[in-house]
Amino acid sequence: MPLILLAAAVVVLGGGIGTVVYFAEIRPRTYLEDWRRQMGYADTLVMTNSFLESRRVHITLEQGCSPAIPCNPHPAKDISVWLSRGAGVISEEEAAKCFGEGCQRVFYYEGHKVFVGFEKVSLNWNFRVNVDMYW
Repeated sequence: MPLILLAAAVVVLGGGIGTVVYFAEIRPRTYLEDWRRQMGYADTLVMTNSFLESRRVHITLEQGCSPAIPCNPHPAKDISVWLSRGAGVISEEEAAKCFGEGCQRVFYYEGHKVFVGFEKVSLNWNFRVNVDMYW
């Protein structure tokens, strides 16, 4: 009889630990992977860096354009459309201003924080955006 109680306690304890691991690690990771997949790829901006930590996805999007070699669509329009897929809404005009000056925006998607950092367009016309999506 004591052996049965010991076995039952081990099963209950193991189930509790499994539940804690699921809610602490597996569920956030799965949600973030699905969220990143939902965002897909941008048209002009190229995903040059992307990694997943336990409670954060980081994505870097960038593209080199210039008056001599224009991007189609323009990175401001591209980021506006890309963010609208599951991060937040920013107008093409606001995105263009952010690329011109550099800026940061915070959005919330389904209760999860999204940090978007626009880097000022460099002298060699490189457009770059860093996106961090948090559990």
